[in-house]
Amino acid sequence: MSSPLVRKFFVTTGRGLSEVSPLNAFDAALVSAGIGQCNLVPVTSVIPKGAAEVQRTSILPGTVTFVVLARIEGEAGERISAAVAWGITSSGYGLVCEAMGRSRRVEVEAQAKDRLAEMARVRGISLEGVKARAESLCISGKGFGSVVAALVLLSG
Repeated sequence: MSSPLVRKFFVTTGRGLSEVSPLNAFDAALVSAGIGQCNLVPVTSVIPKGAAEVQRTSILPGTVTFVVLARIEGEAGERISAAVAWGITSSGYGLVCEAMGRSRRVEVEAQAKDRLAEMARVRGISLEGVKARAESLCISGKGFGSVVAALVLLSG
């Protein structure tokens, strides 16, 4: 079985709170990121050759959607952050990685970039136009929180 041809991608972030459960906070974060209506399939590391970065776009409810996803849940009193970093090689394909933690946004963003640089080093390649996107949340009150950062791969 061959995979669908990925022609474009976008990066999005979201945050969510729930007094019910961490799962509900995660669901709210996905809705905030604009991908809560998708059937998400986690994938790793590679942006296909020639895929163009686009603005966040609507996806039909129920669509099976491939995503590199950074996620973290926490409880009241915690700060949580998630990030993705990505870059394109000179031959046209890209790499992406994620980071998450109980730290500030800038720290997980730097961690994602460091991890991406290590991925490129191991492959003996260099990346152009490295970018990162992160989300952070200080969970106040009671209940649970979640943040997500995602690189969403799109066909067609």
